Amino acid sequence: MSEQRFIATAPAGVEPLLAAELAELGAAAPRPVRGGVAFHGPLELAYRACLWSRTASRVLLPLAEFPAADADALYAGIHDLPWEAHLAPDGTLSVEFSGGGPASTTATTARSGSRTPS
Repeated sequence: MSEQRFIATAPAGVEPLLAAELAELGAAAPRPVRGGVAFHGPLELAYRACLWSRTASRVLLPLAEFPAADADALYAGIHDLPWEAHLAPDGTLSVEFSGGGPASTTATTARSGSRTPS
């Protein structure tokens, strides 16, 4: 089974509890990060964390991280990802940006399904 990187989100201050919980579930080297805990393991571990974690809000699978100095670089980086491996042709996409300086990164998640206008 291949190891993947995940991020389990949690409320501020809960990260140490979540890191301990993920380690009990089998996560390799869980470490607190802003807004949650980063960890490595097989996809089955992410499923276990979703099912059994009492402190994680969500478990995310980052698809890419890249520097984006401006909106054009952000859109170019997102455009270059292999979306056919993650989305159906009618799937939806959510892009989250965090940061504001030279070290800013972008996390991109894909969701399957159709989007209904609000």
